[in-house]
Amino acid sequence: MTFHYARLGAYRVLHVEPSNRLWTSRGYTVFVSDDLGQTFQLRATYQVPFLYGNLAGWRLAARVLRAGILGLLPLHDGSLLAVVHGKVLRCDASSKCFVPVLERPGRTMKVEQTPDGLLYAGEYFYNTQREPVYIYSSSDEGRTWSVAYAFPARAIRHIHAITYDPIRQGLLVLTGDLDHESKVLFTADGLRTLQVLTEGGQRSRAVSIVPTYDGFYLPTDTPFEQNYVQFLSNDGSLQRRCPIAGSCLATCRVGSWSFFGTAVEPSPVNRDPCAVLYGTLDGVEWQVVARWPVDRWSSPNGLQAALFQMARVILPGGDNRTGFLFATTIAVRGADGALHKWQVAHQA
Repeated sequence: MTFHYARLGAYRVLHVEPSNRLWTSRGYTVFVSDDLGQTFQLRATYQVPFLYGNLAGWRLAARVLRAGILGLLPLHDGSLLAVVHGKVLRCDASSKCFVPVLERPGRTMKVEQTPDGLLYAGEYFYNTQREPVYIYSSSDEGRTWSVAYAFPARAIRHIHAITYDPIRQGLLVLTGDLDHESKVLFTADGLRTLQVLTEGGQRSRAVSIVPTYDGFYLPTDTPFEQNYVQFLSNDGSLQRRCPIAGSCLATCRVGSWSFFGTAVEPSPVNRDPCAVLYGTLDGVEWQVVARWPVDRWSSPNGLQAALFQMARVILPGGDNRTGFLFATTIAVRGADGALHKWQVAHQA
């Protein structure tokens, strides 16, 4: 299939709603589009110190600082939750300003909302000492938070993702990084119990997952082995479906299509110098939608990739029924911070 392509400007894609509403950011400002990216309107801003805000407007400085809005979740009441480095922010439906509601210094949260309105935020931080790792919850649209679950010290390193599974009506919790810390967990009772779907080894290490009726697409995120998009069946079997260029750091669905974006992570095994976007309709035939070579600032060695971020593809959260795929590329040649759009036709 040919994916018809357009480039929309310098925006970080964040979220797509079933209403076709597209959410993006630029620095610490969130923009919304109701015409699939043809025009954008400013929705809300997070005020940061003047100097820091100016640095965040310079792409290389923003990459070093990990600055800007990194994630966004539109809430049921019309308010917004946003993620920046170390904080979860909230903006009321009637406001244009974000305020911090949850802060964990040096940490980044993975946030999800279930249909009953409960919110969950999982800790992702470097955690070399293997301290306890927490999942927080909120029952008041993100105004206040409390600990909902605690992984004990040395159980895991951090939480890679919390994803609501609408098919099984529960939460999927992905953890990493070492073999015994890598798990895919499921809870249907608000974290009172956690069922292990797969654990142990780098094949269970993932930062994103795509639920389907027959199981889950589970792409690996490891510098130690060849990476694959795998399929985790409902019976617990794990099958390799497609070798990929590097660690997969993003997934999304557009209709019946599933998409996977890789990163150029320094690795003795995964040597491809390009961030690659893959797509599949049936899990059998796979297409490379696009490839972007890493730029000279993040050329794949440990120091540069750590300082200026790994070249990678960012994909949006949300239930995308638009027929269009959106992605932002980071640290790639000629398209650092660019928002891309493809038309995805012939959906089953």
